[in-house]
Amino acid sequence: MSNDEILKIKRKYLELLYKKYEALYTQLSCCLNEADKISIQENISSLEKEINETQTQIDNLQNSNMNTSYQYRKYSLKWEQSLPKIDFKSSKNIIRKIIDKFDNQEVKETIFLLQDSQSMAGRLLIEDIKLSIEKDIGVCNDIYNFGFLEHQQTSQESFLTFLASRFNVELLESNIIDGICKQLRGDSIFFVTIDIYCLEAQDNFLEWFVQFWENLVARVAVQREEYPLIKLIAVISVRGLVPKSCLKEHFFCKEDNFDGKKILELPLHNWEEKDILKWLEQYSGLRDMRNLKLLDMQRMARNIYQCTKGEPIKIYHQLIETMSREVI
Repeated sequence: MSNDEILKIKRKYLELLYKKYEALYTQLSCCLNEADKISIQENISSLEKEINETQTQIDNLQNSNMNTSYQYRKYSLKWEQSLPKIDFKSSKNIIRKIIDKFDNQEVKETIFLLQDSQSMAGRLLIEDIKLSIEKDIGVCNDIYNFGFLEHQQTSQESFLTFLASRFNVELLESNIIDGICKQLRGDSIFFVTIDIYCLEAQDNFLEWFVQFWENLVARVAVQREEYPLIKLIAVISVRGLVPKSCLKEHFFCKEDNFDGKKILELPLHNWEEKDILKWLEQYSGLRDMRNLKLLDMQRMARNIYQCTKGEPIKIYHQLIETMSREVI
């Protein structure tokens, strides 16, 4: 059986899993019996694991179809890891200062927000944040990645259900916070990412999350009497633009009046031609593989920039496509 045939089967199976997932959430919302709720939550947790595993298998098959050559495998990981170095300078400067404050124990918690993260390749910045934290603060033993599905409403219940299943507690905010705290010891880092497709003008998820975070911080403050190095980090990524009605000043902060119990937005900007050229020179490996001259790389950077208009996600895909062709 070919890879394409296996991919087709896996995709159909993934569609079936998502339908089961949706049905379980519907069942959970209608369930009144607490014992039955626990059983449903366990089934949801198991299904989430199977969905992630199946998606990974699909991703692996797709990557295999793109190019199975030794050189591609050798360089693709290097490109992926180095692509965040193209830009994100403004955000990285802010992150660097916050991490320094973590290291000096001036700061013990933070909430980062990225908006328009789909087109601005925010996923790359999130990966870079994780690497920076592990390099300078400590290893995150568990990273809790939660994402709303395309059909889901952005609701606190869905997020709390996710946490309740992860910490094996009842679906009550106080129990969930207690469950999180029980896992925090020594220099533990609680790191959670939340992926949101879009927010409507009437959505109050961000405001609710700040209140949840304040409650968590207050509870962890007691824990820190015994374990003062505990840290809390949240990254909320909204794929679309956030409506102004959701950006209320009272639950946001800025770099110069930083408050770890409020949301700090990380700015995302289009990439410049000079940024692409610098990346090609430093990280692409084309000088060794293809013996390209500076003039060749300048032309490549200019063409990529002009056809993408500087939009990061388009540059990302264009670079991966271009580099793959160069390696083959």
